[in-house]
Amino acid sequence: MNKIPFPSALVGEWTALRTDNPSGLFGYRHSQALQLMHFPDYGSGDMTAKQRRDALNMSLVIHKPMTALIIFLNVVALEDLIRNQSINLSNITGLNTYFPNISTLNSSPKLFNPNKPSKQLDNDPFPILDYLKLNTSYLNAMGVEPIPQIEHPKLYDLSIIRHTVAHHGSIIRSIDTQRFQYYEVSPNQQINPPIEFVKEIGKYLYEIGSQFRNSIQEVIFFTLCSAYSLNELRQRPQLLKDLVEEFNYFGHMPQMDLPFPQNETEKRENHNLITETLLKHSFDLLEIKYYS
Repeated sequence: MNKIPFPSALVGEWTALRTDNPSGLFGYRHSQALQLMHFPDYGSGDMTAKQRRDALNMSLVIHKPMTALIIFLNVVALEDLIRNQSINLSNITGLNTYFPNISTLNSSPKLFNPNKPSKQLDNDPFPILDYLKLNTSYLNAMGVEPIPQIEHPKLYDLSIIRHTVAHHGSIIRSIDTQRFQYYEVSPNQQINPPIEFVKEIGKYLYEIGSQFRNSIQEVIFFTLCSAYSLNELRQRPQLLKDLVEEFNYFGHMPQMDLPFPQNETEKRENHNLITETLLKHSFDLLEIKYYS
C-alpha cells in the first residue's frame, strides 16, 4: 500500500550544537529537556483567547519534542491497557472454567539475577510490536481478535515512534526507516508533528483501546451470562463481581451527594455505599442486555 508521509511542523531552529555528532547531540538533548520547563507567559498583554491558544499550540511544536512526548504517552497508554488487562484477566479466579486457555495471556516471571539487577523480571505474554501474535493469543484464549488487522501497520509504526522517543531522543534512526509500514519517514527525521495531527492520533489510539476492551468484554459477559440463570445472576456470583470491577463497572460514574468522611469508619461506609451502587447498576445492565 502507499505510505502516508509522517508530518513535521515547520519550525525554524538555530543551534550552535552539532546534532549530527554524538557529543553535540548529547548537549542538544539536554538543552531540549531544560527548554520544556520554560514556556512563555501568554496570560498577560492584549492577546485574545484565540491568539493565546494559537500561541500555545505553536509553543508545543517549538519546544521539541513536546508533541512527540504526547504521542509517546498515548501509545504507552494503549500498550499498558493491553498488557495489564491481559494479565489481570488471566489471574481472575474461576474464569479459566469458561476459557481454559486464559492463562496464556499471563506474563511469566523470571528469577532475579543479582549480577544483572536491572534486567526485566517477567516476560510479556506477547511482544508489544506484534499485534498479529496478540490477535492469535486472544483467538486461542477467548475466540476473539481484538485488534482489526487493517490497523496493524499504523499501530506498528506508532509503536516504533514510541520506542524512538523513549530511546533515541525522538530522532528516527536511518536503520529504522525501512521498518515503517504505514508512514513515510526520512533518516534522522525529528518526530515533531503539528498539534492537530497529535490530537487525531490521540483520538485514534483511544478508539483502538476502547475497541480492544469492548470486544473482550463482550465475549466474556456473553459467555458467562449464557451459563448463569437469571436467578443466579441476581445472586451476584463472585466471578461476575470480579469481572464487573475489572471492566471498571462499565464506565458508570454515580452522582452521589455523600458527606466528607471524618474518620476511617465513615470512609469505609462511603466506599461500601459507592461500591454497592456501582454493582447494582452494572448487574442491572447485564440483566437488561442478556436476559430481556
